Amino acid sequence: MASSDASLTLSNSDSSLNLFPYSRDEYVTAITDFYTVAASLHIPRSALKHPPPGGWPNITPENCVGFGKSDFVVDLLKHLSYISDGKPRSLATQVHYKCNVLDYSVVSPEEFSSERLKLGELVAHSDENPVTADTSSARSFAIIQEGRYILLNTATGEMIEEMIRCNRTYEDAAMAYFAILVEDYRTLRLIPVPGFNTIDLMGDVSDVPAAELPDLREQGPGKGPWTETNVRWLRHIYRKHGWPGADYRKEEALKAVAGYMEQTPYDWIA
Repeated sequence: MASSDASLTLSNSDSSLNLFPYSRDEYVTAITDFYTVAASLHIPRSALKHPPPGGWPNITPENCVGFGKSDFVVDLLKHLSYISDGKPRSLATQVHYKCNVLDYSVVSPEEFSSERLKLGELVAHSDENPVTADTSSARSFAIIQEGRYILLNTATGEMIEEMIRCNRTYEDAAMAYFAILVEDYRTLRLIPVPGFNTIDLMGDVSDVPAAELPDLREQGPGKGPWTETNVRWLRHIYRKHGWPGADYRKEEALKAVAGYMEQTPYDWIA
């Protein structure tokens, strides 16, 4: 992964903030828009946390001395929204496949100095593979953790996505990256499933009219983990309940999805 430090002469004080491609507020708006769409679709509204006036009181230059991040990053973290229900790796608050938001609003000064947080973790990683995400730059930090690490490099304005098991790295401009995630939720390329990991479709699955969807009783056990029929049914349920319109009936939709999963035979754990 490319590191920005070799090509920059900025100090950690970030005195020349005009060299940064995006402002703090531009990042805050893009990230909050993504979280808001996720909360509209499936995440409990109570889990979406917005900063108080002046920002999160625990995120200060003094508390973050051991974190090793620039003033710009600390100020950005202080004013970001977060998603958390207080449970590590909660399925209810996933924003991507096996991914939860890293909630800096609850980090203590001691945790800011820990090596674990510098690696982009608040809790020990559950995967047998080691964390490979490069968070060493003073101007990079992890936004999302677990199945993949999503890092923001504030010096270059790029999002860096690393999939832990696949050893895959993907980079994109930050504003475009979050706009794509918003669209992925609106079009249901990302599909939340209560009690399961969020579906991240790697390929295209065409939609079919509801009348052509097979009867649930005729489905055999899924070997997938997800079959195209599963995907089509789940999309149909969300859209039937109004997604992505203003009249979307969230609680009814999630209840219907849970009911679908109860009727769906499967012999896998996703």
